[in-house]
Amino acid sequence: EKSAHLYLTDTFQVENDSIMVDGGVAEGSLSLSLIEKLKKLYLIECEPNWLEALRLTFSPWKDKVEIIGKYLSDTADEQNVSIDSMLEVKTDEKYFIKLDVEGYEKQALKGMNHFFSKVKNLKMCVCTYHFDNDAVDIHHILKDKRLNCEFSDGYLLFDNENELPTFRKALIRAWK
Repeated sequence: EKSAHLYLTDTFQVENDSIMVDGGVAEGSLSLSLIEKLKKLYLIECEPNWLEALRLTFSPWKDKVEIIGKYLSDTADEQNVSIDSMLEVKTDEKYFIKLDVEGYEKQALKGMNHFFSKVKNLKMCVCTYHFDNDAVDIHHILKDKRLNCEFSDGYLLFDNENELPTFRKALIRAWK
């Protein structure tokens, strides 16, 4: 409940029948906890070692789950996918986006320009701790797209062997 990396809160929840994009799925625990209330789920994971486990975990819902073994970015090619390239946005749908893509959150957000211009009902959680200035930069990007924003409570102690340890905001929640 007090985690700085807590995606959902009592007042920030995924709505029933939402279309969810989970960028940086890893083991898929957030998506798995929400699967029954989702209309459609896109799991984007670039790490090949997770893909078979994700296929097995989500096999009971294969009719509404699509697993994409690529990097989430601002381009679409053999190794990358953007949200603009994979989603046909419908203005009457509800969307939930989770981005935890190991420092490529800003690139993923750049690949959502069409999405942001069309979608009307959106909630997002975006990690902001991978690089020192991510919290400020990502907050500006989301505000420029006219989203309401709030940071999660607290900080993470980010310890990278190439840098001094620093306290960083873990994630930002955004909605419109």
